[in-house]
Amino acid sequence: MTFLDSRRCEVVLPETVLQEGSSVHGFHLAPWEKQQEYWESLKETETSAQGSPVSLSRMQKAALGQFCCMGDWLRRQGHRGVQPKLFEGVPDSSKIRQGRVTDCSLMSVLSVLADYERHFGEPVLRSILQPAIISHGPGTEAQHYACRLFVNGMARRVVVDDIVPVATNGRLLCAHSAIPQELWVVLIEKAIAMIMGGSYAMRGSNPCTDAFHITGWIPETFPLRPDCEGAPSSEAEFMEMFDAAQRGFREGHCVVCLGTTELADATTNELAVRSGHVEGVSVSTGLVAGHAYPVLRCCTEQGRRLLFLKNPWGHTRWKGKFSPGDAQWNANPGLAEALNYDSAAAASKDDGSFWIAWEEVLQFFSHFYVAWSPTALCLNSATVHGCWNPWPHFVHSTLTDDTDLLAFNPQCLGLRFKVSGLGVALWVLGLRVHR
Repeated sequence: MTFLDSRRCEVVLPETVLQEGSSVHGFHLAPWEKQQEYWESLKETETSAQGSPVSLSRMQKAALGQFCCMGDWLRRQGHRGVQPKLFEGVPDSSKIRQGRVTDCSLMSVLSVLADYERHFGEPVLRSILQPAIISHGPGTEAQHYACRLFVNGMARRVVVDDIVPVATNGRLLCAHSAIPQELWVVLIEKAIAMIMGGSYAMRGSNPCTDAFHITGWIPETFPLRPDCEGAPSSEAEFMEMFDAAQRGFREGHCVVCLGTTELADATTNELAVRSGHVEGVSVSTGLVAGHAYPVLRCCTEQGRRLLFLKNPWGHTRWKGKFSPGDAQWNANPGLAEALNYDSAAAASKDDGSFWIAWEEVLQFFSHFYVAWSPTALCLNSATVHGCWNPWPHFVHSTLTDDTDLLAFNPQCLGLRFKVSGLGVALWVLGLRVHR
């Protein structure tokens, strides 16, 4: 299928659209290759490693001591004889540590995908990274890796190195694994930073966008505020939303995240500031404003719809009903045991995780993010590529900074339609390339 580009007044072939989509923020993102022979041949040439000069966020710059590669950092931390590895076993959400970067959305997605891989055996994370394209061997040289991300209409190769920003106290300023030599968290965050503008100061993202870039899965965003366009119009529809997500969660069809917007009594939190986070924390609820949370469990027990969440910060959590140590656990005998949860033990240490009822989610959260696996749902797909005319919106924009327009022209636009008489749903996923 061909398209007429109204900006250039010429017919544009799909192959041309894909080729032009290879240039993103000054980086060349070639198509991803599945054949192992390709990766073996790529290791023989250094021309494939473009490097990954990702700039720092303001918080990172303030705490920066130096840059070094992961092998060098391990030695400085006393881990002599230990070499960096992509993965140490199956990915685990409990090992993810957020750095001084405001990318709670990405950390939430990595958490739910890590647990999905652990529970269902599908290598959604281990399949997107290739071992060092150019390996200089043990030493102080940076190693280069390839990360597969879905960008501009197809799976593409994002080349990243393992050079990391380190604070004056020796701690990593980027996201990382609790296992010092494990690289996957560092590399995926860096790859996402590259396609989001080449900086750790990422803006305009949400869990659905991040999940699509990593997996290619179908994103759906549901507003939870009744006054928002697209939100369910009745309590029954809100309950059905939870039940559908619970079925998908249980059967391995999807992953789920939640998001907040502004919270009326959010204020600066001392612990958050010490950890390098700038978002406000609600005094009454303990929830973070403008924040994303991964849903690690989704279930119904004793007639209650419940979700188990975790703050990507690794601390600061919900204070309301069914929070750790809350009286509701004693008021509902057998519930904690059914959930295999020790409320008293959880209350003794703040790791950011908590249970919350669906009714409280609807009251305090703003968005419900679901990413559906086309493979798990046995979906068929068809792809077309065309051009979008940016002139009225960007080229002739009168704004000095029109970055926030991405919120109204997102790269991922997911629509689901019910096909009358067939009893099936049709998803239309629109990918918009912003130039």
